[in-house]
Amino acid sequence: MYLTSMSDEKARRKRIAVIAIHGVGDHEQFTTAREIGDLLSNLEYKPSQPDQDSSNPGTRPVNTPRYAPFTEVMKRINVRPVKTHNGTEGFDWTDQTLQKRTWGPMDALARAVFQNKVKVETSAEQDNSPSSLDHQFMKGQLFKYTNKGPEDTYQCLRLEGNRVAPARKPDEAPAEPAADTAAKLALELRASGVALPKVERRPGAPGTEDQTVHIYEMFWADLSKLGNGFTQIFSELYQVLFHLGSVSVNNVQAAAIHFHNRKGSKEWRRFSQAQWFSAAVLAWPIPILSMYMAAFVPVVALLSLMRTHLSARGEYIAFIALTAALLTAVSGHWLSRLPRFPDWLYPAPLPVFGSAAVFLCSKPRNRLPWSRDTTEEMCALVLLVITLGVVALVVRAYDRRRPGSNTAALWLGVLVALGLAAAF
Repeated sequence: MYLTSMSDEKARRKRIAVIAIHGVGDHEQFTTAREIGDLLSNLEYKPSQPDQDSSNPGTRPVNTPRYAPFTEVMKRINVRPVKTHNGTEGFDWTDQTLQKRTWGPMDALARAVFQNKVKVETSAEQDNSPSSLDHQFMKGQLFKYTNKGPEDTYQCLRLEGNRVAPARKPDEAPAEPAADTAAKLALELRASGVALPKVERRPGAPGTEDQTVHIYEMFWADLSKLGNGFTQIFSELYQVLFHLGSVSVNNVQAAAIHFHNRKGSKEWRRFSQAQWFSAAVLAWPIPILSMYMAAFVPVVALLSLMRTHLSARGEYIAFIALTAALLTAVSGHWLSRLPRFPDWLYPAPLPVFGSAAVFLCSKPRNRLPWSRDTTEEMCALVLLVITLGVVALVVRAYDRRRPGSNTAALWLGVLVALGLAAAF
């Protein structure tokens, strides 16, 4: 019976969730939640004046703590996709034509609204409507999310404790909590003549009854850090060049949607287009041109090593082996894309090009088909094809996040080629 009454009392308690968010800095995980727990544990109620013991006139009132000691519980939460209702109101996220070549949910919403294909509620009275802008944007963020499996399980720390009511006699009124910083400021403002609204404390107000308190931590590094050590510099570069630009575009486009068909709509449209263009400069020319420049680094480095460490015949053999490897990879990729191709024929390019490479490399040293300079030039061309192929794969993957990247890379490549042709 005692255990049942205790569980019922615990179930009737109000629950308070405290989410701790740390400020700027490289904080350790779980530190902020523990510090908040320490701060709460140090709070005390305003001591009452008890009857002093006649035998001990110097008895001092004892401060009552507001919170019982906290315990730590580690939680592992599976990050499952949120089920979104695809109703008829607002934007239809199942319609791929409305999202073709757009930069995310806000860009898709903006283009559909500007073309009068979709109507989004932007008035203050419709903030909680399913067709409001904030609802539609969040729905687009969640609609296509898919978790990859057990590795997406999120680990967090929860501090569990109780805020206890101060001890009092049965006929005694509930004790008031000690004045915190906000209460002290309110007293100073009232003393200065500032009129503040009076807050009536009802029975069961905060600090006068037992309540369950859970402290969580929103660890900012979970959102801001995309890698560790050496890879972190690339993740930070990604956020500066791509993520921050997207955030600015989303904000301006949201304002342009709000003022659509209102006074100043044309100005906001032009402003959003200018903001999109500035973000596109960060997202396309800077990283793509940097990748083109990086593509020449291994070419120059390998040619320098070949000149200093290989003979003319060694460079010829390296060129033949590199060309055979490239042709084998390209032909294998091409054969894998053919429908109904026999599986046993996929390894065929390897012995074919391997045998050809061995035959060409078996020629005597004094009977090479061309000079050493020609070998280095052809080797540089093959290496450049390989590095540009890697750049093309990266741009192709990036085009899924930023549609139009393939076209931008093509035009920038043409400009680089024309610049090199003019230079040489």
